[in-house]
Amino acid sequence: MSEIHDAFEVIYRDTFPILSKYLLFRVVQPADMEDLLQNVYAAYYKVLVKRKPIENPIAYLTEIANNELKRYYRWKSKAPVTLIDDEAQVWVLELTDGEDPHLAAIHKASLDDLTRLLKRMDVESQRILIAKVQLDMTFTEIALVLDLNENTVKARYYRALLKLRKEVEALG
Repeated sequence: MSEIHDAFEVIYRDTFPILSKYLLFRVVQPADMEDLLQNVYAAYYKVLVKRKPIENPIAYLTEIANNELKRYYRWKSKAPVTLIDDEAQVWVLELTDGEDPHLAAIHKASLDDLTRLLKRMDVESQRILIAKVQLDMTFTEIALVLDLNENTVKARYYRALLKLRKEVEALG
């Protein structure tokens, strides 16, 4: 079983950034990306346990991701509309960078405060923050995926950070 676990770990480390980027810009809410990734890797692990040979893991994982996206949008079309999204955005914990005063101020806030503040932001600002901070994408990559000017992406990123900083400072 350790052999399967080790193989999974290698594939996970090699494919996580690619699949995260792939799913982030295809979901309605950025927080949904984490759920879909979990489902994709769980399905892949089940296949590994059954010892089925997989020639191209990235292609296979992308196929699973596409199937998860289909389920996701089928569910979204049938799901009742809710005004409150209670899912925690765990990636906020990774918003630490001592070099940037905006991020340093944000880091001092509690996870609950940050989650609440982030949910107030528009979806595109959330996506830009996730892509830059969690997925470590460049402004150029984000601009290409969102079909925006690179300077527009930069401006929205820094505006979102400034807004978070001001709101965190207002919290005390």
